[in-house]
Parts: sequence; structure tokens; C-alpha cells
Amino acid sequence: MSIKEQLRFRLRSVIESSNTSIKAFSEQTGIPLRTLHNYLSGEREPSVENIIKVASEFNINLNWLLLGKNEMYLNDSLELTLNSSELELLNKYRLTNDSGKIILQKTSEIILNELK
Repeated sequence: MSIKEQLRFRLRSVIESSNTSIKAFSEQTGIPLRTLHNYLSGEREPSVENIIKVASEFNINLNWLLLGKNEMYLNDSLELTLNSSELELLNKYRLTNDSGKIILQKTSEIILNELK
């Protein structure tokens, strides 16, 4: 099974485990219904932004959603300590490569120093 097919399968698993219709899932995530149908049929690959929306809205582990690694759901203790904006930043950070992580770390240090 290709990576694209695996991601499609895991996205379908998230929808099924949410115990909602695809339409309700679309409304909860803000992903247009037609776009979701395109993802599930394999006509389109999910955008990073929409993958993050799904992960954030349903407390899904991005490693599981993208790679099939670890547990489907994030640890509840992490959810209790981070708000949705913080989770989104963390998820974006985790999606970057090593050089992107270094740039983000240095940028955050510069911003913090400017705000002091």
C-alpha cells in the first residue's frame, strides 16, 4: 500500500472513530465537503493545513496520521497543557525538516529577545 493510500485509510479511520458523518466532520474541521470526498477517493492529497486541522480538532497524533507510527490519539495530558494555538504551532514545527526547526528556534529566540 502506498503512503498516499495509507494516509487516505488513516483519514477514513479518523472520520469513522469520530462517530460523525462526513458532512459533520467537514463542518467540524472547516474542510469543504467536496475536498474531503476528493481526499477519500484519492483524487487529491490532503494539504498540510487540513491535516493539521484534523489532528487539532480530534486530538490526533500527527505521527500516526502521516506515518502510521505511535498511537492514534495524543496523550490527554498534552491536550490539557496546550491550547489549540500552541498545538497548531507545535504540529507545524514537527512537520518541518531539521533546518526548518533550527530556523524556527532562532526566530523564536529573536522574537523573545525583542519583547523583553
